[in-house]
Amino acid sequence: IGLLIRGDISLEQYETLRAAGVQDGVNVGEVVLDLSQMTLDIVGIFDQTGLSDGANALISAGRGDWVGAGLSVLAIVPVVGALAAAGKLGKWAETVTKAVELAANNPAAKAALEPMLRRLNDAIGAIPDAVMRNLPESMRSTLEGLKTKLDDFFGVASRTFNDGVEAVAARIGIPPERVQAVLDAPHGHRPPPVDYLPASRIADHAASFEGGGSRFTLQSNIDRYGLGQRDGTTFIMTRPEADQLLRDTNGDPRLLETALGLPEGQLDNAQLVRVDFTPEAMDDLGMRMPSGNESGANDKWLPGGFLPSGANEAVIDGVAAQPHHYSITPIN
Repeated sequence: IGLLIRGDISLEQYETLRAAGVQDGVNVGEVVLDLSQMTLDIVGIFDQTGLSDGANALISAGRGDWVGAGLSVLAIVPVVGALAAAGKLGKWAETVTKAVELAANNPAAKAALEPMLRRLNDAIGAIPDAVMRNLPESMRSTLEGLKTKLDDFFGVASRTFNDGVEAVAARIGIPPERVQAVLDAPHGHRPPPVDYLPASRIADHAASFEGGGSRFTLQSNIDRYGLGQRDGTTFIMTRPEADQLLRDTNGDPRLLETALGLPEGQLDNAQLVRVDFTPEAMDDLGMRMPSGNESGANDKWLPGGFLPSGANEAVIDGVAAQPHHYSITPIN
């Protein structure tokens, strides 16, 4: 009844799979039911209407699984339902593994299971990042594992990424496809870092700027535009990292351009200066992790609050800076 209410499978498909009985030691009909319930469970994590979990409770009750039915009814209540559903994690992984193997090796099963697997994949992908971050670690890691297995089944995981994207993904602890999605988003429409980064990365980033920040720029730019870009923002790195960058590059314009993510040749025949901002300026000027929507974000910008060199990068409202917030030192 619940399957038909949800529309996961037609009556004809369901009867065909039930009739298939056991395939390679796996009860095909049970996998169909388990897969449908799992999709409903996952949708129920963030579905505030309760409709998905109401249908799920019907399936559980019809199978004599009153504990499962009770858990699904609880899932109508936000948060409490998410924690209750966490008890099903082991079964989720087992069900997806069985379904993927059946679909890959049994043409009859594939016809009915593939649409259901795709719906499940879409359901996991539709969970907002903010919701995913607040789930218990065990649930979050299981969902991410299921998404990887499903992506692999549908060929998404075979996508390759350049070394830069792979390196950023490893550094900030998110999948490379998520890094690429942020980079591919049009300028001005990239998501805020809090939507895709672990809370630990955001906290570490903020802590690294407690001692203030520094910026390398051209004196001519300051003379013409001031410290802020067209949108009033200014990109900065931490002061210790600015010190290290000067030691590593020894003032070489090409090396500085590479480290700072600047177009080649921009520092030729130009006065480079270092602007140091005080710790107080971090609070006064709204220090935050860049989103990539800032005017100064060029095609070398990377998600996660890092420069191409690996140094931490932040943004402040430089247009609001007062003389006591900063000092300027010529470099070359």
